[in-house]
Amino acid sequence: MDLRLIIVLYSCALVAQAVLQPFFRGGGRGQGGGRGRFNNRRGNNQGIRGSGRGHYCHGVSYEPSWQYCCGSDVISKKAQTCCNGRPVWNGKDLCCRGSVQIGGAGFKCCGSDAYHPDKHTCCRGHALDKKNQDCCRGQAIWLNRNLCCSGRVQNGGQGWKCCGASSYHPDKGICCGNKAYDNNYGCCNGHGYHKGRQVCCGNKVQDGGFGFKCCGASSYHPDKGICCGNKAYDNNYGCCNEHGYHKGRQVCCGGSVHDGGFGYKCCGASSYHPDQGICCGNKAYDNNYGCCNGHGYNKGRQVCCGGSVHDGGFGYKCCGASSYHPDKGICCGNKAYDNNYGCCNGHGYHKGRQVCCGGSVHDGNKVQDGGFGFKCCGASSYHPDKSICCGLKVYGKDYGCCNGHGYHKGRQVCCGNKVQDGGFGFKCCGASSYHPDKSICCGLKVYGKDYGCCNGHGYHKGRQVCCGNKVQDGGFGFKCCGASSYHPGKSTCCGNKVYGKDYGCCNGHGYHKGRQVCCGGSVHDGGFGFKCCGASSYHPDKSTCCGNKVYGKDYGCCNGHGYHKGRQVCCGGSVHDGGFGFKCCGASSYHPDKSTCCGNKVYGHEYDCCGGTAINKYRQLCCGGQVYQGGRSFRCCGPKSFRYGPEVCCKNKVMKTPGHLIRQVLRGRDVCYILKWNGKVWLW
Repeated sequence: MDLRLIIVLYSCALVAQAVLQPFFRGGGRGQGGGRGRFNNRRGNNQGIRGSGRGHYCHGVSYEPSWQYCCGSDVISKKAQTCCNGRPVWNGKDLCCRGSVQIGGAGFKCCGSDAYHPDKHTCCRGHALDKKNQDCCRGQAIWLNRNLCCSGRVQNGGQGWKCCGASSYHPDKGICCGNKAYDNNYGCCNGHGYHKGRQVCCGNKVQDGGFGFKCCGASSYHPDKGICCGNKAYDNNYGCCNEHGYHKGRQVCCGGSVHDGGFGYKCCGASSYHPDQGICCGNKAYDNNYGCCNGHGYNKGRQVCCGGSVHDGGFGYKCCGASSYHPDKGICCGNKAYDNNYGCCNGHGYHKGRQVCCGGSVHDGNKVQDGGFGFKCCGASSYHPDKSICCGLKVYGKDYGCCNGHGYHKGRQVCCGNKVQDGGFGFKCCGASSYHPDKSICCGLKVYGKDYGCCNGHGYHKGRQVCCGNKVQDGGFGFKCCGASSYHPGKSTCCGNKVYGKDYGCCNGHGYHKGRQVCCGGSVHDGGFGFKCCGASSYHPDKSTCCGNKVYGKDYGCCNGHGYHKGRQVCCGGSVHDGGFGFKCCGASSYHPDKSTCCGNKVYGHEYDCCGGTAINKYRQLCCGGQVYQGGRSFRCCGPKSFRYGPEVCCKNKVMKTPGHLIRQVLRGRDVCYILKWNGKVWLW
């Protein structure tokens, strides 16, 4: 179409619109009496204006209290906003510096762009992706390459940290005193030091390096010396109760230094040399002495027997707890006899009246002559500790007696007065024998080791269990609950009744642990997370327990009494009126905005506290912790008070002000210049 024709048609349309507009009124009757409506492009029911007064938007009337004129459109204020002449839907779009941007709930403007604070950062009018970038004092940085330290952009990335205004990586260095150092350095009281040449001792850097340690405020190397009592010594020294001593000339005994040196040892609190003596009972003796149960004795005149010192000397020996000389007697059964006696199987006998036969002492007619411990068995003698007598015959100690017949206890056993095959460890079960390690006896019957005994009846422990003296189905791992059987891994026993694994036991009553709780021996509604408060249950997230009573979450506990934290306060173990903002003063409560606490007592707001003493701040003055009478015209001069004007404070000294300078002092002039002239002190 020809451009000129388009221009002509557009001009005609504008003229027609201007001519017809006076004949219409939005939403009412036109001058022709008919009802008509004129709708704009946004769907608002507004007609062409009439001849009356009103607000119009390009010929369309609108109500400014709830509508906008935006460009050539009338829009609702509740639904839309006008952005540089263009309608914007609230909640869907955003107007940023006159530019319509796609937005929505939570979006904000950054320059002429829209962004969401959860995902982006606004930096000088540019939205940055939080995952990759950040804003450093108005400068955009990449998180994988840079770091913002004290408002400065530094090289960094993942794992890097700030040290003052610099950046560093913890794997490659350290931060000390807001300065970055490499891993060859350490940090000492805010100062960096080279670990290969220095060491930190007593918060001070000392000469040293690798391998050096601290001794008090000094450094030393363990290969070259020691630390004792916070002092460093060379390797020629040792440490004795925090005191250094020379190991070549001294020795440490009982925490004290003694003369000695190499080879010397301690004996109690004294020193001695093993080549020159002995230590006995923490006392030192020379080599002529021996040690007997902690007592020293002269080996030339005494002997030690049974832990006791006896007269004797060289050549003497011990016989039990006594001493004897082999040239003058014998030792038999730990007893000493003279040379007229002999020893018969541990028993002394008189060689002129008795004889020892087969280990027994007999007289000439083979009749037991006596002797402690021996007994008779028919015509023979025997000792019960070594033999037995059965059927008037003597048997060895490894034999027993079964109804008058001797039997070997290592191969046989006596059951029902009859000798059975068996031996050591075997026992009787009725008239039969068995070994407890391999079998059991139940109801006078022998069963295998995998059986148990239940009220005289044998049962297989792998398939059964004995409960209430009755055999029940069960096996290994099962236990009894009253007269029933159960497995602890699958059930719970309570009050001799079996419950599921999700049950607990409360004073003999089963309860479901997921819905109930046991408190004070009674079952209460509750479950996981609930606790007991006396005999009641409560949940710590919703309630408070105090004095075995349950209170709401807004309550606290004061010496076993619940109190409302919004209306009361706990002071000195007692509840007082108060609430939020109140504090304790001794055993009372007070509010710092209305009262003063001094010496654990509450005073009015017109009081201050001076060294633990309450003073009226309008009539008294506190100087250096001392109370002085005064008012607003009084001030402090060091620890004293003075009246400002007639007196002046110079260098913490009170001096009288000359009359002609009082007005200057009150005006704030500093007159504390001391001038000596003609022997007088003048204030200038």
